[in-house]
Amino acid sequence: MNNGPKLFPFSLVFPLLFGSMASADSQKDSSLGNLRNWDIIVRSFQGAHFKRGSLSDPITIYLNRPGASNAVAILVVKPDGTPNLNPDCFDYGPIPRLREITSAQAEQLWSVKPADQPKKDGIRTFDLRSYEPNSFKLDVEFQNDHLRKFRVRTNDCATRINNNWYEVK
Repeated sequence: MNNGPKLFPFSLVFPLLFGSMASADSQKDSSLGNLRNWDIIVRSFQGAHFKRGSLSDPITIYLNRPGASNAVAILVVKPDGTPNLNPDCFDYGPIPRLREITSAQAEQLWSVKPADQPKKDGIRTFDLRSYEPNSFKLDVEFQNDHLRKFRVRTNDCATRINNNWYEVK
């Protein structure tokens, strides 16, 4: 008779729920189709904070395209209203770091209907939603076909975000 811990139900469920986490590095495919369908939320269990505990805590907001259910960006808002777009504490899989995102990749990630030939320079605005469902405008500026600046705007009075432009580092 086995008197050890009974792990049977969890041992069956764990690979089904989290099996894709182990292979995230092997799936570093930045093809445009893979970016469009990638879900940050499923893979974001690495030191991330998920809820707001007090007014002095940052707020983590998962953003998706209208009509889509997968998270395509993470926004952490500090208590002073400073936004941090796609902070390092998450596993983004094939989604490039902000400073490496091209205009074509941004179109696939954040646009409802991606342009076939997106402009490589200039400012572009994307409409994104959170799971609450609040509306956010993500303004991005491209230089030499790479993301250089961003700002986030919202009419949600509960989420106070400075709508200044921030350089991507």
